[in-house]
Amino acid sequence: MGIFSKRFLLPLFFAGIMCVAIFRPDQVVKAAEDAQVINNVSVEITEASVSPPTSKIHLRWQAVLPVNVNGSISYDIVKSTDGGETFESVLPINSNFTNLTWTDNSVPNYTNVIYKVLYIETASGTTTTTSTSSAIKVFPPDINIHDNYMINTDLCSDCHSSHIAKTPNLNNESAAAPGFCITCHDAGATNSKYDVINGNTRTTTATSISLGGAFKNAGSASVSAHSMACTNCHSAHGTESYRMLKSPVIVLAGAKADNTGETAVYISGIDSFCLSCHTDTNAKYTTGYGLHPKNAASGASCLECHYSHGSKLDDNLLKPKP
Repeated sequence: MGIFSKRFLLPLFFAGIMCVAIFRPDQVVKAAEDAQVINNVSVEITEASVSPPTSKIHLRWQAVLPVNVNGSISYDIVKSTDGGETFESVLPINSNFTNLTWTDNSVPNYTNVIYKVLYIETASGTTTTTSTSSAIKVFPPDINIHDNYMINTDLCSDCHSSHIAKTPNLNNESAAAPGFCITCHDAGATNSKYDVINGNTRTTTATSISLGGAFKNAGSASVSAHSMACTNCHSAHGTESYRMLKSPVIVLAGAKADNTGETAVYISGIDSFCLSCHTDTNAKYTTGYGLHPKNAASGASCLECHYSHGSKLDDNLLKPKP
């Protein structure tokens, strides 16, 4: 037995070394591939100023390994205040930023801000800018729990409890959507700038009417009575689309705030989102019964005439038909 073990252990030992030599490069590349997108960005918000009301946004992420053995990694942070239509770097050009934390020191409260972190690899005099992180959506002075829970895992407890849950999904409340969602998204709630029931949006200096309209009006008109919940259109765990919409294409929109409130300007994708369910509207476009012909040059969006959360008027219209 001893001779047998020695005879076969030695080849196995060298085979093991060869396996390491063969597979280790693949493992290094795989590790680098896993790091191509920086998804592990945590968010912390602290008060910056009471007057005017502003917040500090602290971002923290994990280090990325270079693909090239001799490569070095630096980072860049880009920021959007128009809903993701445009992003601008917040760091000086060629700053060679290597920290794993960054703070935006003065962000007006109740404004929508989106950040992305990207990394830059330099090797043998060549610099390569890589793909960015997922969108980090922040609505100070509160953290957007729907998009930032992966690293800020304490945020999960805002909706779920592991030991005293009231539903199979470990929800804190036994009510289904919209009742569960309204615990935060109501006029009396403090955890969100969006009062969905009344269709209002808070900003630093004002309250504006949401383009979605007031959910309390859903089903007020006979043709608007649909049995739908928040999760029919929105994902509680976030999406790449505006307002966490479950869309076949990314819905891009800008949320712009001023002293009159917040205005949402839909840039692209919203009509595809609406028409993915409203196939009857597609048919009307085809037969010419719609107000706007299909692919109208005017570029009118569905939400220019209709509320998505319901209306007291037929067809969820914003205003009565002329």
